[in-house]
Amino acid sequence: MMKKIISVVVFIISITATGFSQESTFYLFFVNIISEPFRFPLIGLVNIANGNHDKVQLGLVNWNTGNFTGLQAGLANSAGGNISGVQLGLVNTSAGNINGWQSGLVNTVANGGQGFQFGLVNASMEKLKGVQLGLINYVESIEDGVPIGLISIVKNGGYRAVEYSFSEFYPTTIGLKLGVEKFYSTIFCAYSPSSEFDSNDLAIGSGFGSIISISETFFFNPELNFMSSTIWTILNGNTQNFISFIPYFGYKINKNFCITLGPSLTWINGDNGSLKKPLFKISHHKINENNSLITGVRASFRLAF
Repeated sequence: MMKKIISVVVFIISITATGFSQESTFYLFFVNIISEPFRFPLIGLVNIANGNHDKVQLGLVNWNTGNFTGLQAGLANSAGGNISGVQLGLVNTSAGNINGWQSGLVNTVANGGQGFQFGLVNASMEKLKGVQLGLINYVESIEDGVPIGLISIVKNGGYRAVEYSFSEFYPTTIGLKLGVEKFYSTIFCAYSPSSEFDSNDLAIGSGFGSIISISETFFFNPELNFMSSTIWTILNGNTQNFISFIPYFGYKINKNFCITLGPSLTWINGDNGSLKKPLFKISHHKINENNSLITGVRASFRLAF
């Protein structure tokens, strides 16, 4: 679907731009093509600005060949230079820097972005100086920024690690951590063996954490994790949900390998008054038939790559 939309946008731009010179100016409200300098808003189905432009571009497709200052709002917004302002649309692109923010389904910036990207997919092709907030984030490198999302990939200088962890509910949990040390995300799956297999023996989840250095080898590592029993429990009406806060303390054995240990506080919610019992615990406070607070201990082994 996304490929089709982008193809249609490119087709509209190419057909519209064909036959018009850099000096042409047409303001027809349906299709607007202007050249620098032009100090008025562009409002139409397709807006094309040759050179630099400011003020406002409102339309299905907004295309600026140079620097843009102001607001671009439409299905697809693009600037061939730097952006100082806001892009709102399904697809937003900047071939230069951005000093402002992009909000859309897909946001891309070619050079070091020092603004804010908010969308399903965000990409910064050079150094990130601002903030990315989305489901999937991609950054070439980090200067003074942070990506926040379910999956954040930093090509150079990011934090990537695989983890085995042990908890009071699931003795076997395998996770993948991505992002930067100041803020990373985790996706994981967990398994708890039992004499008779139960659907609550399997769970999946995600979480967020931060690594705060204490010394060259020791660090503080608070994490907030969300976990739920798998689809089988939903089908049989016995879903289990876990929200856990774990203030880990960690020790770096070498550059790539570390271990962590810390207490945990977990709120567990279940259906039908049947809550998963912990393998061990420090304390157990029953709120009601479907909710409990469990204090336990967790440990993990991580390999950074």
